[in-house]
Amino acid sequence: MYVLQTIILRIMAPAVLLLALPAGCGNGSSEQVPPEVVTIPVPVDLDVVDPQIRELILRAAGAVRAGPADPDRWSVLSQACLAHAFYGEASMAFSRCLELDPTRSRERYMLAVVLWRLEKQQDAVAEAETALASAGGAYGPGLRRLAEWKLGLGQVEEAVVLAERALAAAPDLPGIRETVIEVYLQGGRRGDARDLVVTTIAEGKGTPYLYQLAAQVYRQAGETAKMDDAMARAGPRPEHVPDPWLDAAGRYATGLQNNIRRAMSIMRTQGAARALPLLEQLHGQAPDDMDLAAALAMAYLQAGQIEEGLRVFANGEVEGNGSLNFWKQYAAASLAMVQQGRDRDQWLATARRCVSRAMAIDGSHHENYGLMGKVHEASQEGDAAIDAWRRAADLDPRGGTPYFYEIARIEMAAGRWEEAVRTIEAILQAVPDATVALGYMVRARLRLGDVNGAEAALQRLEEVAPGDAAVSVLRGEIRRLREGRGGG
Repeated sequence: MYVLQTIILRIMAPAVLLLALPAGCGNGSSEQVPPEVVTIPVPVDLDVVDPQIRELILRAAGAVRAGPADPDRWSVLSQACLAHAFYGEASMAFSRCLELDPTRSRERYMLAVVLWRLEKQQDAVAEAETALASAGGAYGPGLRRLAEWKLGLGQVEEAVVLAERALAAAPDLPGIRETVIEVYLQGGRRGDARDLVVTTIAEGKGTPYLYQLAAQVYRQAGETAKMDDAMARAGPRPEHVPDPWLDAAGRYATGLQNNIRRAMSIMRTQGAARALPLLEQLHGQAPDDMDLAAALAMAYLQAGQIEEGLRVFANGEVEGNGSLNFWKQYAAASLAMVQQGRDRDQWLATARRCVSRAMAIDGSHHENYGLMGKVHEASQEGDAAIDAWRRAADLDPRGGTPYFYEIARIEMAAGRWEEAVRTIEAILQAVPDATVALGYMVRARLRLGDVNGAEAALQRLEEVAPGDAAVSVLRGEIRRLREGRGGG
């Protein structure tokens, strides 16, 4: 509910309080001057948000009203707005704070982040560069963030320089090495990327996302065994990495939902075991919050406390009021139990039941059909799995590419090569440079005896990923097929 409210508030114009004050207020002058109008940004419709958030924002605005020439008060209001995603109001308040005291590097850095989230990228970069320069240019988390921004803007060479400066300034910062590896890969510096991967893993500092990047590095280097090992440990890119300047605004976050988000951030960046105490505390405060119950259950599972996690899921199912996310997470956990060989029939039935309940809540969400496809696949119902994934692809606003990969994998395993070619073509239409799909296409064309088609796909793969070890393997397959035909 709060997320929806936040989105609504972002797109609505901020309401402001207008305060007429003497321009010379606070300087002891008795000279009569025209009043100055000071704008205090206050989000609209505060009545629909968490009462604690409303009280916090109004109290901060009241403090500004009582002392509008005090940059500290503007800073508090700015950070309170930022902590609750009121970005338009935060931008206005930060700007006023910096007009009063331009030397505040931290507030300027926060303003840069706000501007980036408002999709004012160039302004954000300019403010971040000014903030970091005024702080001596050695704030590692800020350099890392600016490197990511530059990379996103296509300024790869500048991103490389910033990423290396960030690594030098904060070598042990969580997320910093992953950023440097990403920048190296995009900048074509594969050797440097591999060296940093090897060093980081050797130091015992590999994170799930670093292993995902490592798998990409090892695949490009043709180190298949290391790639498989890395994939087994890989995980998604964390949504948050520590950034003390920005995270300082978190002290103004209030309300249950903000604490839940904080717990989820801890789980992503520091591990499930570190997040469990806070999640357990919050679950005790809100036992009927099924999204929170799902988060607690998944934290138990990730921390290796399997029985505790399954118990939380089972209790939620008994209550019968699970949320959409609860049923999806429970289904995913049940499928994981199936893959581990734990009471296969029981957990497969549980997964099917959970997906059905998720469907009952939202029968038009692509992720529900994606999970149903997994259930059918685990039940060895290949055609039904393909049907579910095709429906998921139709509903997916991103175009359905992940589901087409699943379909292609099933079709290739079943030897349905013509169907697989059509599915892979759909992937390449959406993502022309998809290396995995190009590799699939080479193999599918070869199985159909279409050497020219395989050659064309391989040539494209070489252009997209020069030096990829898979290229030599696939070229060998093409050569053997040609030789088998007498060189034709």
